[in-house]
Amino acid sequence: MSESIDDPLLGRLTWDHSQNLWTGQAMLRTGRRVKLVLDPTDKPLDRALLLAGQGLAWVQGNEEQARLAVADDYLAVFNREWTEEGPITREEFARRIELIEIGFGPDGAPNLWYDDGDLFAGHSISAYFDANGRFRNASLFG
Repeated sequence: MSESIDDPLLGRLTWDHSQNLWTGQAMLRTGRRVKLVLDPTDKPLDRALLLAGQGLAWVQGNEEQARLAVADDYLAVFNREWTEEGPITREEFARRIELIEIGFGPDGAPNLWYDDGDLFAGHSISAYFDANGRFRNASLFG
């Protein structure tokens, strides 16, 4: 297996032997770069790359909506159990979290990792979407 590949949609990906994943960077529409991870598991690599490329296009066009979906899922929890500053709005919640990593499994479904913007004492937020871009759920980590 090659140590790196150059994909027209995903850019340069490097094989990470320790995790058995392809890693690289993705450019957001804002011009900011984030970590990109591809786990092809049992899919042929060319198929996993195609699906991840489609998933990346969705993320690039819908990242603001993705942040709002996370806000919809966690805003009440934040306002009820975590805030020391008083309740915030959905839009403020979405503005404060920052995408730091995009992961793709073999079906191209995006898993978005966010810095919590100090909303949850430094816990990362992971948001899962299906391959069609429908929000599934979010979780706190760390």
